[in-house]
Amino acid sequence: VVLSIALSYSLMPLVSWLQRRLRLPLAVGAALVLAVVVAAVAAGAVALRPQAMTLLDSLPAATASVERMMRHSARDEDSAFSKASEAAQALERVANGPDADPAGAEHNIEVRSYLWAGGAAAMRGIGQFVVIICLVYFLLVSSHAFKRKLVRLSGHTLHRRKLTVQILDEIDHQVQRYLAIQIGTSALVGLLTGWAFAAVGMDNAALWGVMAGFMHLIPYLGPAIFVGAAGLFGWVQYQSLQPVFILTAITLAIAGVIGLIIV
Repeated sequence: VVLSIALSYSLMPLVSWLQRRLRLPLAVGAALVLAVVVAAVAAGAVALRPQAMTLLDSLPAATASVERMMRHSARDEDSAFSKASEAAQALERVANGPDADPAGAEHNIEVRSYLWAGGAAAMRGIGQFVVIICLVYFLLVSSHAFKRKLVRLSGHTLHRRKLTVQILDEIDHQVQRYLAIQIGTSALVGLLTGWAFAAVGMDNAALWGVMAGFMHLIPYLGPAIFVGAAGLFGWVQYQSLQPVFILTAITLAIAGVIGLIIV
């Protein structure tokens, strides 16, 4: 619901422009805008699919690299990871009781359960996407009706109704301006990140740029996750710390300048 409301606010200026300039009915304009947006997203997904598959193919190597680092740290008795592992094992022994097997039981997880869970998650995602598109369409079509009802409920005098219209227009303007700034700066983050990653020779630079733009929409946590992922895959590709530091510095610089200054 929240995502649908945000998308409807973002797309409403385009629908209003079509209604005002091209005299398109609200229902037709909303359907046209949504069709263009969905087609653009689908085209982008198809174009980036080869890079996404390449990135997924390198995921086992990234996992193995992290595993090697953790094993090396675990062999060092003075490392923080080793001490944390010992503490976790001690807590597990206390929780399981004296009769528990200290080595722990091995659980055989069937591949079928993974496939079933993945298929169910995919179906839920498709269903939620359809619901969001439908909600956005009805919000775009019904926005003027909601405003008319609020104006009627605000009072019988012309002054109170005029004031209500001004308040509603101001709310729309501020929310749309905020969303426009967020979307615009996220697109700028994506373009700059993709260009910078391509300049330093990072594989799948276009996909990294798209991910940087999307993650920028999540305050604080999104850029942090992106920095960690870029550093990990940079290590897998270059096997050296210097390129990882460069990628991390580029990502932090772009997000910092745009997030702290421009926004």
